[in-house]
Order: sequence, then C-alpha cells, then structure tokens
Amino acid sequence: MGLQGADDDGAGLGRSGRRNEQGLGGMSAVAAAEAGLRRRRGAGVSAALGTWARSSTVHRVFLALLSGALYLPGLDQNGWANAYYSAAVQAAAKSWTSFWFASADMGNFLSVDKPPLGIWVMALSARVFGFNVWSMLVPQALMGICTVLLVYAICRTFLPSAYALFAGAATATTPVATVMFRYNNPDALLVLLMTVGAWATLRAVRRPSLAWSLVIGASIGLGFMTKQLQVLLIAPAVAVCLLGTRRTSWHQKLRQAAIAVATALATGLTWFVAVSLVPTGSRPFIGGSRTNSIWDLTLGYNGLDRLTGLDASRTGPATEGTDPASGFIRFIYPNYAGQISWLLPLAVVATVFVLFLAMRRRLGSVPLPVTFACLWWWTSVPVLAYMGGIIHPYYSLVLVSPTAMLAAWALRIGLHRSARRWTRRTLAIGILATMLMNLIIIGLYTRGYAFLADAIVLMGAVACAGLVLSRTPPLIIARVIAGLTAAALMTGPLVWSAVTASSGHVGSAPNAGPPGVIGVTDSPDHRGLLPSMTPPSESIMLGVTPNAELAGRIDSATTQTGWNAAAVGGQNAALATLATGVPVLPLGGFDGSDPTPTLEQFQQLVVQGRVGGLVLGTLPLGAQNGSESQRIVDWVQKTYSSSAYGSLTFYSFGETR
Repeated sequence: MGLQGADDDGAGLGRSGRRNEQGLGGMSAVAAAEAGLRRRRGAGVSAALGTWARSSTVHRVFLALLSGALYLPGLDQNGWANAYYSAAVQAAAKSWTSFWFASADMGNFLSVDKPPLGIWVMALSARVFGFNVWSMLVPQALMGICTVLLVYAICRTFLPSAYALFAGAATATTPVATVMFRYNNPDALLVLLMTVGAWATLRAVRRPSLAWSLVIGASIGLGFMTKQLQVLLIAPAVAVCLLGTRRTSWHQKLRQAAIAVATALATGLTWFVAVSLVPTGSRPFIGGSRTNSIWDLTLGYNGLDRLTGLDASRTGPATEGTDPASGFIRFIYPNYAGQISWLLPLAVVATVFVLFLAMRRRLGSVPLPVTFACLWWWTSVPVLAYMGGIIHPYYSLVLVSPTAMLAAWALRIGLHRSARRWTRRTLAIGILATMLMNLIIIGLYTRGYAFLADAIVLMGAVACAGLVLSRTPPLIIARVIAGLTAAALMTGPLVWSAVTASSGHVGSAPNAGPPGVIGVTDSPDHRGLLPSMTPPSESIMLGVTPNAELAGRIDSATTQTGWNAAAVGGQNAALATLATGVPVLPLGGFDGSDPTPTLEQFQQLVVQGRVGGLVLGTLPLGAQNGSESQRIVDWVQKTYSSSAYGSLTFYSFGETR
C-alpha cells in the first residue's frame, strides 16, 4: 500500500488526515460540523484562512520567544563550554588553513575528531563579530530556534494549530535540546539539518520538484559534513517516504531519489576527498583516526566502532561517571531519562495507533509526517539503546523532533471528543506511563522537587480519569482535559529546561537538569563533578585550566614558529590555549590516545626549539598503557626540571635536570 501525505489546507488536515480521524476517532463529522458553524456565523473561506494564518503567526512568534528565552540568555555562564571545539573555533577564526582542516590547535598539528562544518559556522561568526563566547554560541541557539519552528511547520500540515503548537513547545522545552542548543558541540547543527531533511522530504512528496530533491540531498550531505554517519538515522524515513508514495510514478520517484543521492554525495564527500588528496606532510594529522586517514575516522572512531564498543577500548570505560545500562532500559536511567524520556511513552502510543491502522490495512491513512517521524524514531531509538561504544546522553538530541511530532499526533487522536473508547484508554495509559517517567526523573533521581512531581501527577491523574470516564464529553470538559494533559506533560520538561538554562555547562559531555550531573554546575569556576568521576575521566571530559601564574609562564615561553607548550589531551591543551591565546600542542589528540606525535617526532620538535614546555596533570585514560603520549611524558619527566602550579606541573624545555 502506498503512502499518502496530508494536504495543506485551512484546517490543517488533508484527505489522509480525515481518513485517519475516521479510523481512530470519527472526527471528519466533527470537522464538517465546525465548518458549518463557521458558515452560520457568516465567515467565508477567505476569513477562515485569514484566522488560521493569524493564529499560526502568533504561534510561531510564541515559539520563537519561548525557545529564544531558553537558548539565548546567559550563554557566557558556560565559559568556553566544550573547550576542545572552542580552541578549534579560535584557530579557524585566525587562520584559513586552520579553518579548512578544523585544526584543534593554532599550530595546525592535528585536527579535531569531527568534520569541519560545525566549526565553520562558529568560526565565520567569530570572524565577523570577534572571537568570544557569544559569537560562538549564538549561532547554536539560532539553530535551535529554527529547529523548533520547522517542527511546528511540519506538524501544521497535518494537525490543527493547537497540536502543532504543542509539538513546537515540546521540541523547545525538551531538556537535552535546551542544553545542546546553548552549546558548541556539532549536534545542534546536525539535528537542524536532519529536521530540514524531514521537512524537505515531505514537501517533495506533496509537490515533486528539482529544488526539493536538492534540499533533501544537501541536508543529508551537510549532516555528514557535520557528524558523519549519524545523519543516516533519517535515511530509512527519507527512502520510504520518497519511494513509497502513490502520488508519483516510479520513474519520477527514482529520479527524485537519484538527484537526492547525487546531491548528498557531492555535498557530503567533496571535503573528504579533497583532504584525502593532500599529502600527509602538508596537512594536520586527522584527529581521532589511527592511520591519519579521514576514511578511518569516518568508518572507525566515528562509525562502526561507536556501535561495537571498539572506540571505548582506546579511551577507557566510556560510561565512567554515567550509567552502564544497555538496551531500552537505558532511557530510564538517571542521565538519559532527564534528557529525553519525558514524552517517549507517547511516541510508543503513536506507534500503537499506526500498527492498528496497519492491521486494518489502512496504513495509507496515516499522515505522511507521522510515517516519517515513526521511521526516524524507530531507527534512532534501537541504535541509541544498544550502541556499545562511547555514548553520551546528549546523543538523544536526534530523538527530539520525531518524539514531539509523534506525541502531538497521539494527543490529537486520543483527546478528540469523538475518539473511540479504546483510543482514549490507550492514550490514558500513555499519559500514566509518562507520569511514571516524571516520578522516576523528579522523585527518584532528584532532590528538592517533590512538590513538582505531586502537581504533575495530580494533573495527569485528573486528565486520565476524564479520558477513561467521559465517552463523549461536553466541549468545555474536553478542553479542560486537554489543558490538564498538556500541563502535566509540559511542566516537568519546562522546569528542567529552565534550570538548565540558568546553570553553567562545561566539558565534552554536558547534561541537562539540576546541578549535580556531569558537566552541570552553578559554581563560579564551572566545575561541577559527580563524586564517582575519577581524575583520568575529568582530564578527558573537562580538562584543567592553568592558573594565572602558569598562564603567564606559558605565554612567556619562547619558540620558533611552533607551540609555547604542549599538553596531553584535547581539553587540557584547549584550556591552556584559551587562557593564553598562544598555540599549545595537544599530545594524542582529544583523549590522548592518537598516535601523534610519536616520541621521536616530539623530541625533534624540542631540539628544533618549536615547543617551549609541557603542561602536565593527571593523564587521560587514553594516554595510559604505553601510548605515545605516555612515552613522551616519561621522557620529559626524566629529562627536564619542573615547577608546580596548583594541580598542574610545568616542565620547561630550557631547564634540564
């Protein structure tokens, strides 16, 4: 059976939407009655469309203000956020060579362990407005606002404006979205591009054209340029929706798909091919790779190794300081549940509705955006649940858009006055499951918010009782039930997001929610750590900032066209660079495990006077067990004198033992 898409009309429901309402709620008659009421009031078609347009404009403004209020204020409290990427932005803002290769250091010794597009956006902003926290993070916040508005636009094609508003608000207030759209990791750009890909696919199905095929391909290709293979989580949804529609012939569908694939390859691989053609001696080492190859980085450290766990073997236990759960249970563990799990039960309810229609052989009556969101969701959730390598809770950002769309559709089906009894009861079960998730997140994992959990559960219980007991409630009762449901569902994420926006976040793995989780702090020096976090993990994820005396020592070190100092690990080197504004060589790349520079290469740099000294703290896990970084440290400790500066030690290469 082919897929149908909802048409754009004044009511926000097309033919497929009306068939779906008939199958689950019998709402086409209600829509006709509402249209008759408008006619009796003397409202013509143009007046109705004008009212809808004004309402949608108000909703868009509200969503822009809501997301802006969460994502924009107080960005400077994050300090340099993920210093590893901040130092790359600083380098790219000063040198076009660093810009092109996304160098991790101003000396262009090695690159960051991700493709450059995310760095490019922030670096261009820094070149225009100067390099600072605001010029770096404001573009990330704007990406978040655009993502929220895109989700609303998608939902408005098949849902009434109130439910589309819920979807947009749910996207804006999901805590993981709040923390990541205020941060400088590449995930913000990736999720925006994935949402653009969803929007363009749905437009291409309804109105096939060359332009939409190009947008689909470009969004996937640029997503690959942002975070490599992760963008392919939307590929099954794109393929099914493009090729499964009955609106166009197979010739036209294959033509659309071919154009999209060609565009994706052109936009996604051009930079990779260009970099691979540059001789290794004329470019930085490819950070994160084992063989100085961009393809090794793509298929290994940022590819299959993330699923198999091989990437963790080089760094150490990837889940230290976080939960070790694997499987779907991962989404109810502390660090994951508070990020994304608030509305996940409703996404499951939406899936139940889709399966019901499939069993009734009416899958074609499911709105096309719901089909896309369902495929996107069920492609991403198992991957996030079972991936065994380095996994951070903020990876769940890819679930925000499809979860919001599925939750809004489930509410539309179950809350309507004419919905069938089993539909209302299924939604009630989903709301109860959501309340249980709220209790787990707020009551079990967090202290001091018991009153909030009580209020949410009370509102949810009343809403569920209304859904179960009222078969066809009066309009005012239906509105009260809908209002209580929305309040119960949105209060927890909104409070968590507000707390997140008022807290500082640093390091490579920020978490949303109240202070007390990794990367969340309200202390002046931005250093909130879990007690279980060991110094090696701290060195990888957060790094140590040199004090003023050590920063002055690094700044005064004399070198010849090289680096004032070296440090083990990307975060430590980046913080030293950001504190001094001078080049600092990151030994071993991000986690200290990259095989560069070798001991022999480093000794040659020292002999040539191109490195002024070594800043040393606790070795990251990846730099232990016989790595090149550890060999370098052992040689330096045996050869040169040191001075202590707080928790750090500086070895000056002008002072031998």
